Amino acid sequence: MTLSSPGIVNRTVTARLSLIAPTLSATAGGVTLGGPRGRDLTSAQTLAISLNTAAIEHPWRLGTLPSWLASTTPSGTVSSIGSTLSLAPGIAPTSAGTSTATVTVSATVNGDTVSLPLTATLHLDQRRLLPSTWGVGTASSPLGTVLSRTLRVADNFGGALGWTATSDSARLGVTASGNTGSSPTLTLTANPASLPAGAISLARVTLATATPGVEGAVVRIALWKSATAPSAITTLPMDLREVVADRIRPLVYTHAGGGSIGIYNAYTATQVGTINGVGAALGKMSVSPDGSRLYALDTANRSPGGGRPGHPHPVSHLDARPGRSTAAPRCWRSARTASRWCWWGTAAPTSKGAASGRMPCRAR
Repeated sequence: MTLSSPGIVNRTVTARLSLIAPTLSATAGGVTLGGPRGRDLTSAQTLAISLNTAAIEHPWRLGTLPSWLASTTPSGTVSSIGSTLSLAPGIAPTSAGTSTATVTVSATVNGDTVSLPLTATLHLDQRRLLPSTWGVGTASSPLGTVLSRTLRVADNFGGALGWTATSDSARLGVTASGNTGSSPTLTLTANPASLPAGAISLARVTLATATPGVEGAVVRIALWKSATAPSAITTLPMDLREVVADRIRPLVYTHAGGGSIGIYNAYTATQVGTINGVGAALGKMSVSPDGSRLYALDTANRSPGGGRPGHPHPVSHLDARPGRSTAAPRCWRSARTASRWCWWGTAAPTSKGAASGRMPCRAR
C-alpha cells in the first residue's frame, strides 16, 4: 500500500493479514460410562468443549450416536468461553462387555466446518436375577415338617425387574411372578403327599425376566420324606479329617485324609455311597451353594501346571447323589497354589458362576 501527498515523498506500507483456522478442543479425549462395576446405566459424564474464536459464538452439533449412547446436549453454540457436552448410557446392549464408539462434534465457522472426534466407552456387567439362596432343603417326618421357604429375588444392578418363576415339579408350588423392586418375595411350597418315603426328591425353579439381556437363575430344591422318626442319636465310631454337609439334601460327605469320600444320610446315620479314586491325600471339601457340586482338594498333588481358575480340565462326570457315586471326579490344577481340585456335578464350574453367586472353582 502506497501513501502519497503533494510535495511529500510517497511512503509504501506493507500490510499482512494472517487467518488462523478455527479449532475445537475438549477437556478430555472422551468419556467412560457404566461406573466402576459396569452396572450404572443412569449417570452421565460431561466434557467442556471450546472454540478459539474469542467471545464470538458459533453453532455446533453432535453427530449420530449409537443406540447405547445418549445426550441431553445434542447441539448449541460455542466460543472460547466453552460449552458443555453431556453423554450418558442409552439403550443398553443385550450382551455384557465393553462397547466403544467415536462420536464427532462439529462447529460451523463462517461457512467452514471444523470437527472434533471423541471416544465414548461403555462398560456393561452381565445383568442377572439373583435369588437370596441358590439351594433349598425341605423335609417331612413324624418329628416335624419344613415344607415352605421364602426367598427374595434381586437385580444385581439394583433396579426393578419383573420376573416369573416356574417349577419343573407338580409337587412344588411357587410364586408365579414378582418384581425385584416392589414385590421381590418368592415362596416355595412342597407337597410330599405322593412322594415315596425314605427318599430324596429333587426339583428346580427357573427364574426368568422379559427384559432383554438379563440372565435368569435356577434354584434347586430337595425334599427328604421319612415315615419313621429317629429314636435316639446315633454315634458312628470314625476318625475323620473332614466333614461337610450338603446344602439341600440330608447328606454328609466325609473323608479321613485318604483317597475316597463317604456319603452318609444325616437322618438315618447310614452310609449311602462312596466316591473312590479322588486323590492321594484329600484335604478341604466344599459344596456349592445350590448343592450341585462337591469340591475336594487333593493336597498330595501339588505339581505346577495345567489349569487356571474357572477353566478346569475335565476327567469325567458325576452327579453326587446316592447310587451315582462310581464315576471318577473332574479335576483341575490351580496356577496360583499348584494344588489340584476335583468336583462332582452336572456342569463344569466357571468364573461366571462366581459372579452369579454360584461356587467358583478355585482354591480357598
